[in-house]
Amino acid sequence: MAYVKLCDAYQQGLGPLAKSASLQKAALEKALSLDPSLAGAHLALANLKFLAEYDWAGAEREFKRALELSPSNAEIHDNFGGYLDAMGRLQEGMKEHQIAEELAPLTHRAAENLYLSRQFDRSIELNRKRVEIDPTDAIAHWNLFRAYAEKGMEAEAIKAWQQTGLSLGYKKGAELIGRWYPTLGYQGALREGARWMEQESALGNFDFPWAVAEMFTLVSDKDKAFHWLENAYEERDGGLVTLTVNPIFDSLRSDPRYKELVRRMGLPSQM
Repeated sequence: MAYVKLCDAYQQGLGPLAKSASLQKAALEKALSLDPSLAGAHLALANLKFLAEYDWAGAEREFKRALELSPSNAEIHDNFGGYLDAMGRLQEGMKEHQIAEELAPLTHRAAENLYLSRQFDRSIELNRKRVEIDPTDAIAHWNLFRAYAEKGMEAEAIKAWQQTGLSLGYKKGAELIGRWYPTLGYQGALREGARWMEQESALGNFDFPWAVAEMFTLVSDKDKAFHWLENAYEERDGGLVTLTVNPIFDSLRSDPRYKELVRRMGLPSQM
């Protein structure tokens, strides 16, 4: 378990996943050489293969091995569900999220699956419940932003964007988009928000390139969107694995650059 914890420390302390992946893998392989029955090590290795190596078959084997060793572990079921979601196997993913919810009630783990499944109203309902439980849940706020954006609920989307920023400690960005919205309108505010995220990224203060790519996609700046998708690919940003099922990227799917990125990642096409 000490080697599993060492993997966690590498993940938390070395920035983008691309920088720490080899160290994490070495620690996990050492852990499993000492005790092959560590479900947590298999789970961590599954996520590494999933999020950093794009070894989809290897990730599924490790998720399933972790579940064999610890079938009542909600985190393993939920993480496996996230993998299935990214593979476009959304119904299978939902079953895993539901099992996780049964094992650990009131966590509303299916919220992102519902967003990816384009069930935006249900996704909004569950994400609202998540932020009621934890107002600082940045992922839930961002999921709300994306669902509101897809539904054209502009004021709600701006508020969710602000709440995401506040949850992550970006008070200035949250204040700025609140000022831009009344003066520049919805698209103008999102564009300025995307530029702010880009500037903060250049300063090393913002490390979510996939989110920047989503923002530039929403304002129809394809060149910027692909620039940040490439950045996410190089850094192995975990959000990128949902590329083929994320509704925000629908407008990019006919572009050769999108098809090439999907090919490089080896993702199953959802076209």
